[in-house]
Amino acid sequence: FYGRKVNFIFSSATVSNPDEFFHKLLRENVEIITANESEKQKKTYIFIKPVEERSTYTETLWILEEIVKNGFRGICFMRSRKGVELIYRYLLNSLPEEYRNKIAPYRSGYSKETRREIERKLSTGEILLVVSTNALELGIDIGDLDVAVISGYPGTISSFLQESGRAGRRKPGYTILVAEKDPLNEYIVKHPEDILEKPVERLVIDDENETILRKHILCASFEIPITEKDRNVFGPRLDEIVNKLKEDGRLKEIRGRFIPVESMPHRFVSLRNFDEDEFSLITEDGNLLETLDSWRAFSEAHPGAVYYHEGESFIVTNIDLSTREITLKHMEVPYYTQSLEISSVNIKNVCEEKTEHDIKIFFGEVEVTSRIIGYQKRQHFTNNLLGEVPLSLPERVFETQSLWFIIPERIKEENVKKGFDFHGGIHALEHLLIGVFPLIAISDRKDIGGLSHPIHPDTMKPTIFIYDGYPGGIGFSKKGYENFSSLIKYGYEVVSKCPCKDGCPSCIYSPKCGNRNKPLDKKSAILILEMILSVL
Repeated sequence: FYGRKVNFIFSSATVSNPDEFFHKLLRENVEIITANESEKQKKTYIFIKPVEERSTYTETLWILEEIVKNGFRGICFMRSRKGVELIYRYLLNSLPEEYRNKIAPYRSGYSKETRREIERKLSTGEILLVVSTNALELGIDIGDLDVAVISGYPGTISSFLQESGRAGRRKPGYTILVAEKDPLNEYIVKHPEDILEKPVERLVIDDENETILRKHILCASFEIPITEKDRNVFGPRLDEIVNKLKEDGRLKEIRGRFIPVESMPHRFVSLRNFDEDEFSLITEDGNLLETLDSWRAFSEAHPGAVYYHEGESFIVTNIDLSTREITLKHMEVPYYTQSLEISSVNIKNVCEEKTEHDIKIFFGEVEVTSRIIGYQKRQHFTNNLLGEVPLSLPERVFETQSLWFIIPERIKEENVKKGFDFHGGIHALEHLLIGVFPLIAISDRKDIGGLSHPIHPDTMKPTIFIYDGYPGGIGFSKKGYENFSSLIKYGYEVVSKCPCKDGCPSCIYSPKCGNRNKPLDKKSAILILEMILSVL
């Protein structure tokens, strides 16, 4: 660029396929240099499965209280923003007053100044414990900590090691994993060797994702005009994407060179999400708390939602779709809210297919229509359902990649013969496979969507879909297609060994099921898996 040769240096401690990944990212050959100069300290790993009457939050809270009261320095990783805020609030209510200034929450959405101040206090020892999302997983020096508490398996060995590595860097340390009640965590607590002894996962990258390419090409054109010579940088889809941006009025051509119509297009491109539309969260007195992308706004800040910010509780009183402003009222309530989502899937294109005996498995492009249909009010700690409220919010329609497979008629007939609820069986199997999916691809459960249908209109047969939750897809479902047998085996291992009678959150229940986890049939799901495995 500008007549100079640029050298790119990539660094990571947890990439198992650096040559393949960085070559695909850079589109040039890379030289791999491996070395481990770090001093190894003794690390003790503790895996905890909460008993039935205690929730993951209850167990996590007890551990964190003991860490602070005994003067240890630690970090607790939660799986969501809401989890960070709830645990922080619980700690404020449960700890004696002299300890309350020794803890802090940390997540994206806070101001840069707030985050830097928390980092400084944690590094200097002014605070003993920080409760964080994966925002503190890597890239920030927070000093030497005694304990890393991981509340819910983060989905990948790589993330687990990054979070665990925050403690015990210069002296012996502890990592405590508190398992959530879902299929993935159920498997991990029974097979800790899978994350302590196996190599980290291979990174997945889709360098031809149209949604990402549009943004990259648009931003790049502001730096240097795009020409046909850039095909070696942006790949074979360059001409196609440039023409689409030109048709949309985002690029203009000047003597074979393409530049943006609007100045500084990067202002409208987020590095953290796919959605360019953002909502502002504003208190009744006019203070801006933070911003959310549109889908997170619908699922986490819908009318009636309880929203937490820096330990304070707010109720969403209004969402204005025209101004993209969400109004919040400061209010304390004895419950939290959980949105309910339903989806439909239409097959657009079959890219690959294979048959295992009579099990037909497909990978291709689909159109997904999702909608938040309501929310539940659930009591703190117990998670008891207090009520449900319907909502009417706009649909989200996007094209993505998906794996889907058809259940043969013989399996359906065997279920009917045994008196099982076949519809409940495929619904349970959909939940189960989404739950264990991170075991075969680097992903989080929220990265994956699914649908089961006893007679899908595009196949006219019982069909289960597992799709990427992002426009254009980013390679998750392709991994599922390539590792279908392993996915089925992981699912069977979890559900067949779960001690519950009719299903539970550790095997077939989903917390966000828009159909309220009905119908579900655990015995049918086990039978379907057994009959599929018998021919794989």
